Amino acid sequence: MNPTVEVSAQTICEDIASLMKFYKAHMASFAEAHGLTSIQLYALHALNTSNSTMGKLAQSLHCDASNATGIVDRLVALQLITRQENPADRRVKVLQLTSAGQQILQAVNQELPSRLNCTLLSTDERKMFHKLVQKINLTN
Repeated sequence: MNPTVEVSAQTICEDIASLMKFYKAHMASFAEAHGLTSIQLYALHALNTSNSTMGKLAQSLHCDASNATGIVDRLVALQLITRQENPADRRVKVLQLTSAGQQILQAVNQELPSRLNCTLLSTDERKMFHKLVQKINLTN
């Protein structure tokens, strides 16, 4: 791309949408390879950073609590997560990845950079990309 050519904010939005589509396609492929749906893989990813509750998981997945319950039920049946009552409040269910769930995420995370072509970027390009994403992602 010619550096003197103006790139509109709309073009950036289209680029982000295209990147999201690319990412989702690869995540769907990873999920399928592990016998999961995309939303189940996203749930494992959401639980990877810390133990969570059903409510927090539903919020992370942007879905209703009843939908999260169905997702969790299937992941528990696959022995990828555990669900336990919180001793302080039995209404609250604490979710935790099992070692099998952690192994799936490790495999995905190991292969993801090459599948998303992140390895094609130079060190400076990766730094710039990260800086730009952080700048527009105000939630971080």
